[in-house]
Amino acid sequence: MKGKLFINLFILSLIIFPGLCKSQTLTYVPGGGLHLNSAKNDWQFLFTGYLNNIYSFHNVDQNNSVQSSFYVHRARTDFAFDYLNDYEIFFEFDAAGQRTQMVLAQLQAKLFADNKILIGKFINPFSPENNRSTSGLSTIERYSGLNSMFLLPALDTQFGIMFFGSASNLNYYLSVTNGNG
Repeated sequence: MKGKLFINLFILSLIIFPGLCKSQTLTYVPGGGLHLNSAKNDWQFLFTGYLNNIYSFHNVDQNNSVQSSFYVHRARTDFAFDYLNDYEIFFEFDAAGQRTQMVLAQLQAKLFADNKILIGKFINPFSPENNRSTSGLSTIERYSGLNSMFLLPALDTQFGIMFFGSASNLNYYLSVTNGNG
């Protein structure tokens, strides 16, 4: 039911914006989603998603206290619109729980050279894998190992504004956020 909602929104966007439907190419990239590109390649719309499943196997049941289980940890759907590789609007939704939740909603713009501004609900960088959700982590959950040494928030998304980029050999992040962690 929730998956149909996202597909219907995508189809509705193609109906509402008929200018997008002229002289563009629609391609599917395995593992990369559905791409809608303009004829001049000055803009691109991306629709993709992934499932993060977890199976916990327990060899011995003692008093039925611990049982093997399988569940969908994340069911993410992503929408991205890129214009001239300088401006990007990105939304990510999670439908794994009881209700659909917005994970990310951000607007990114290139200021100059390799320096950008990010506004909205985004993930504050803590390490390279935290720039996105755990779609690329296959063995351990990011916080299970880190929480044994450091107390980290369970939710790493923040509302705010962030300037980031590189100058010479230095990468920087400067953000003002709501500080929920």
